[in-house]
Amino acid sequence: MSRIRLGIVGFAHMHIGQMVTGFQALAECFEWVGCADVPPNTPSLSMASGTRGQVLRAVVEKCGIPKVFEDYQDLLDETPDLVIVTAENARHSALVTEILSRGIHVILEKPMALALPGAMAMARAAQAHQ
Repeated sequence: MSRIRLGIVGFAHMHIGQMVTGFQALAECFEWVGCADVPPNTPSLSMASGTRGQVLRAVVEKCGIPKVFEDYQDLLDETPDLVIVTAENARHSALVTEILSRGIHVILEKPMALALPGAMAMARAAQAHQ
């Protein structure tokens, strides 16, 4: 059985550290491709506990993620099978629609979208690229 190629896009939510624990428990099923953050609306000024930079570093170390991409599109160009999205909620719709349009599966935390049009765009992308 081939392993599922996995990536992470976005580190706006510090609980990504807990989310990856389940994947680590099934490490024989997954292969980390890499991760990438998206440019924040307000950049962090420190690497203090709970900041996106600190969370990204901790997840990379915890999981042994082999590459941190400067641009999430470069990660997507590596064609992972599955991407976990933990970017800002306001970015869910655009990111997920783009990822799905590449034929890549997505795990998305709630809320799916901020409004119905964003959710419908994701649903259309999922149907078009299944």
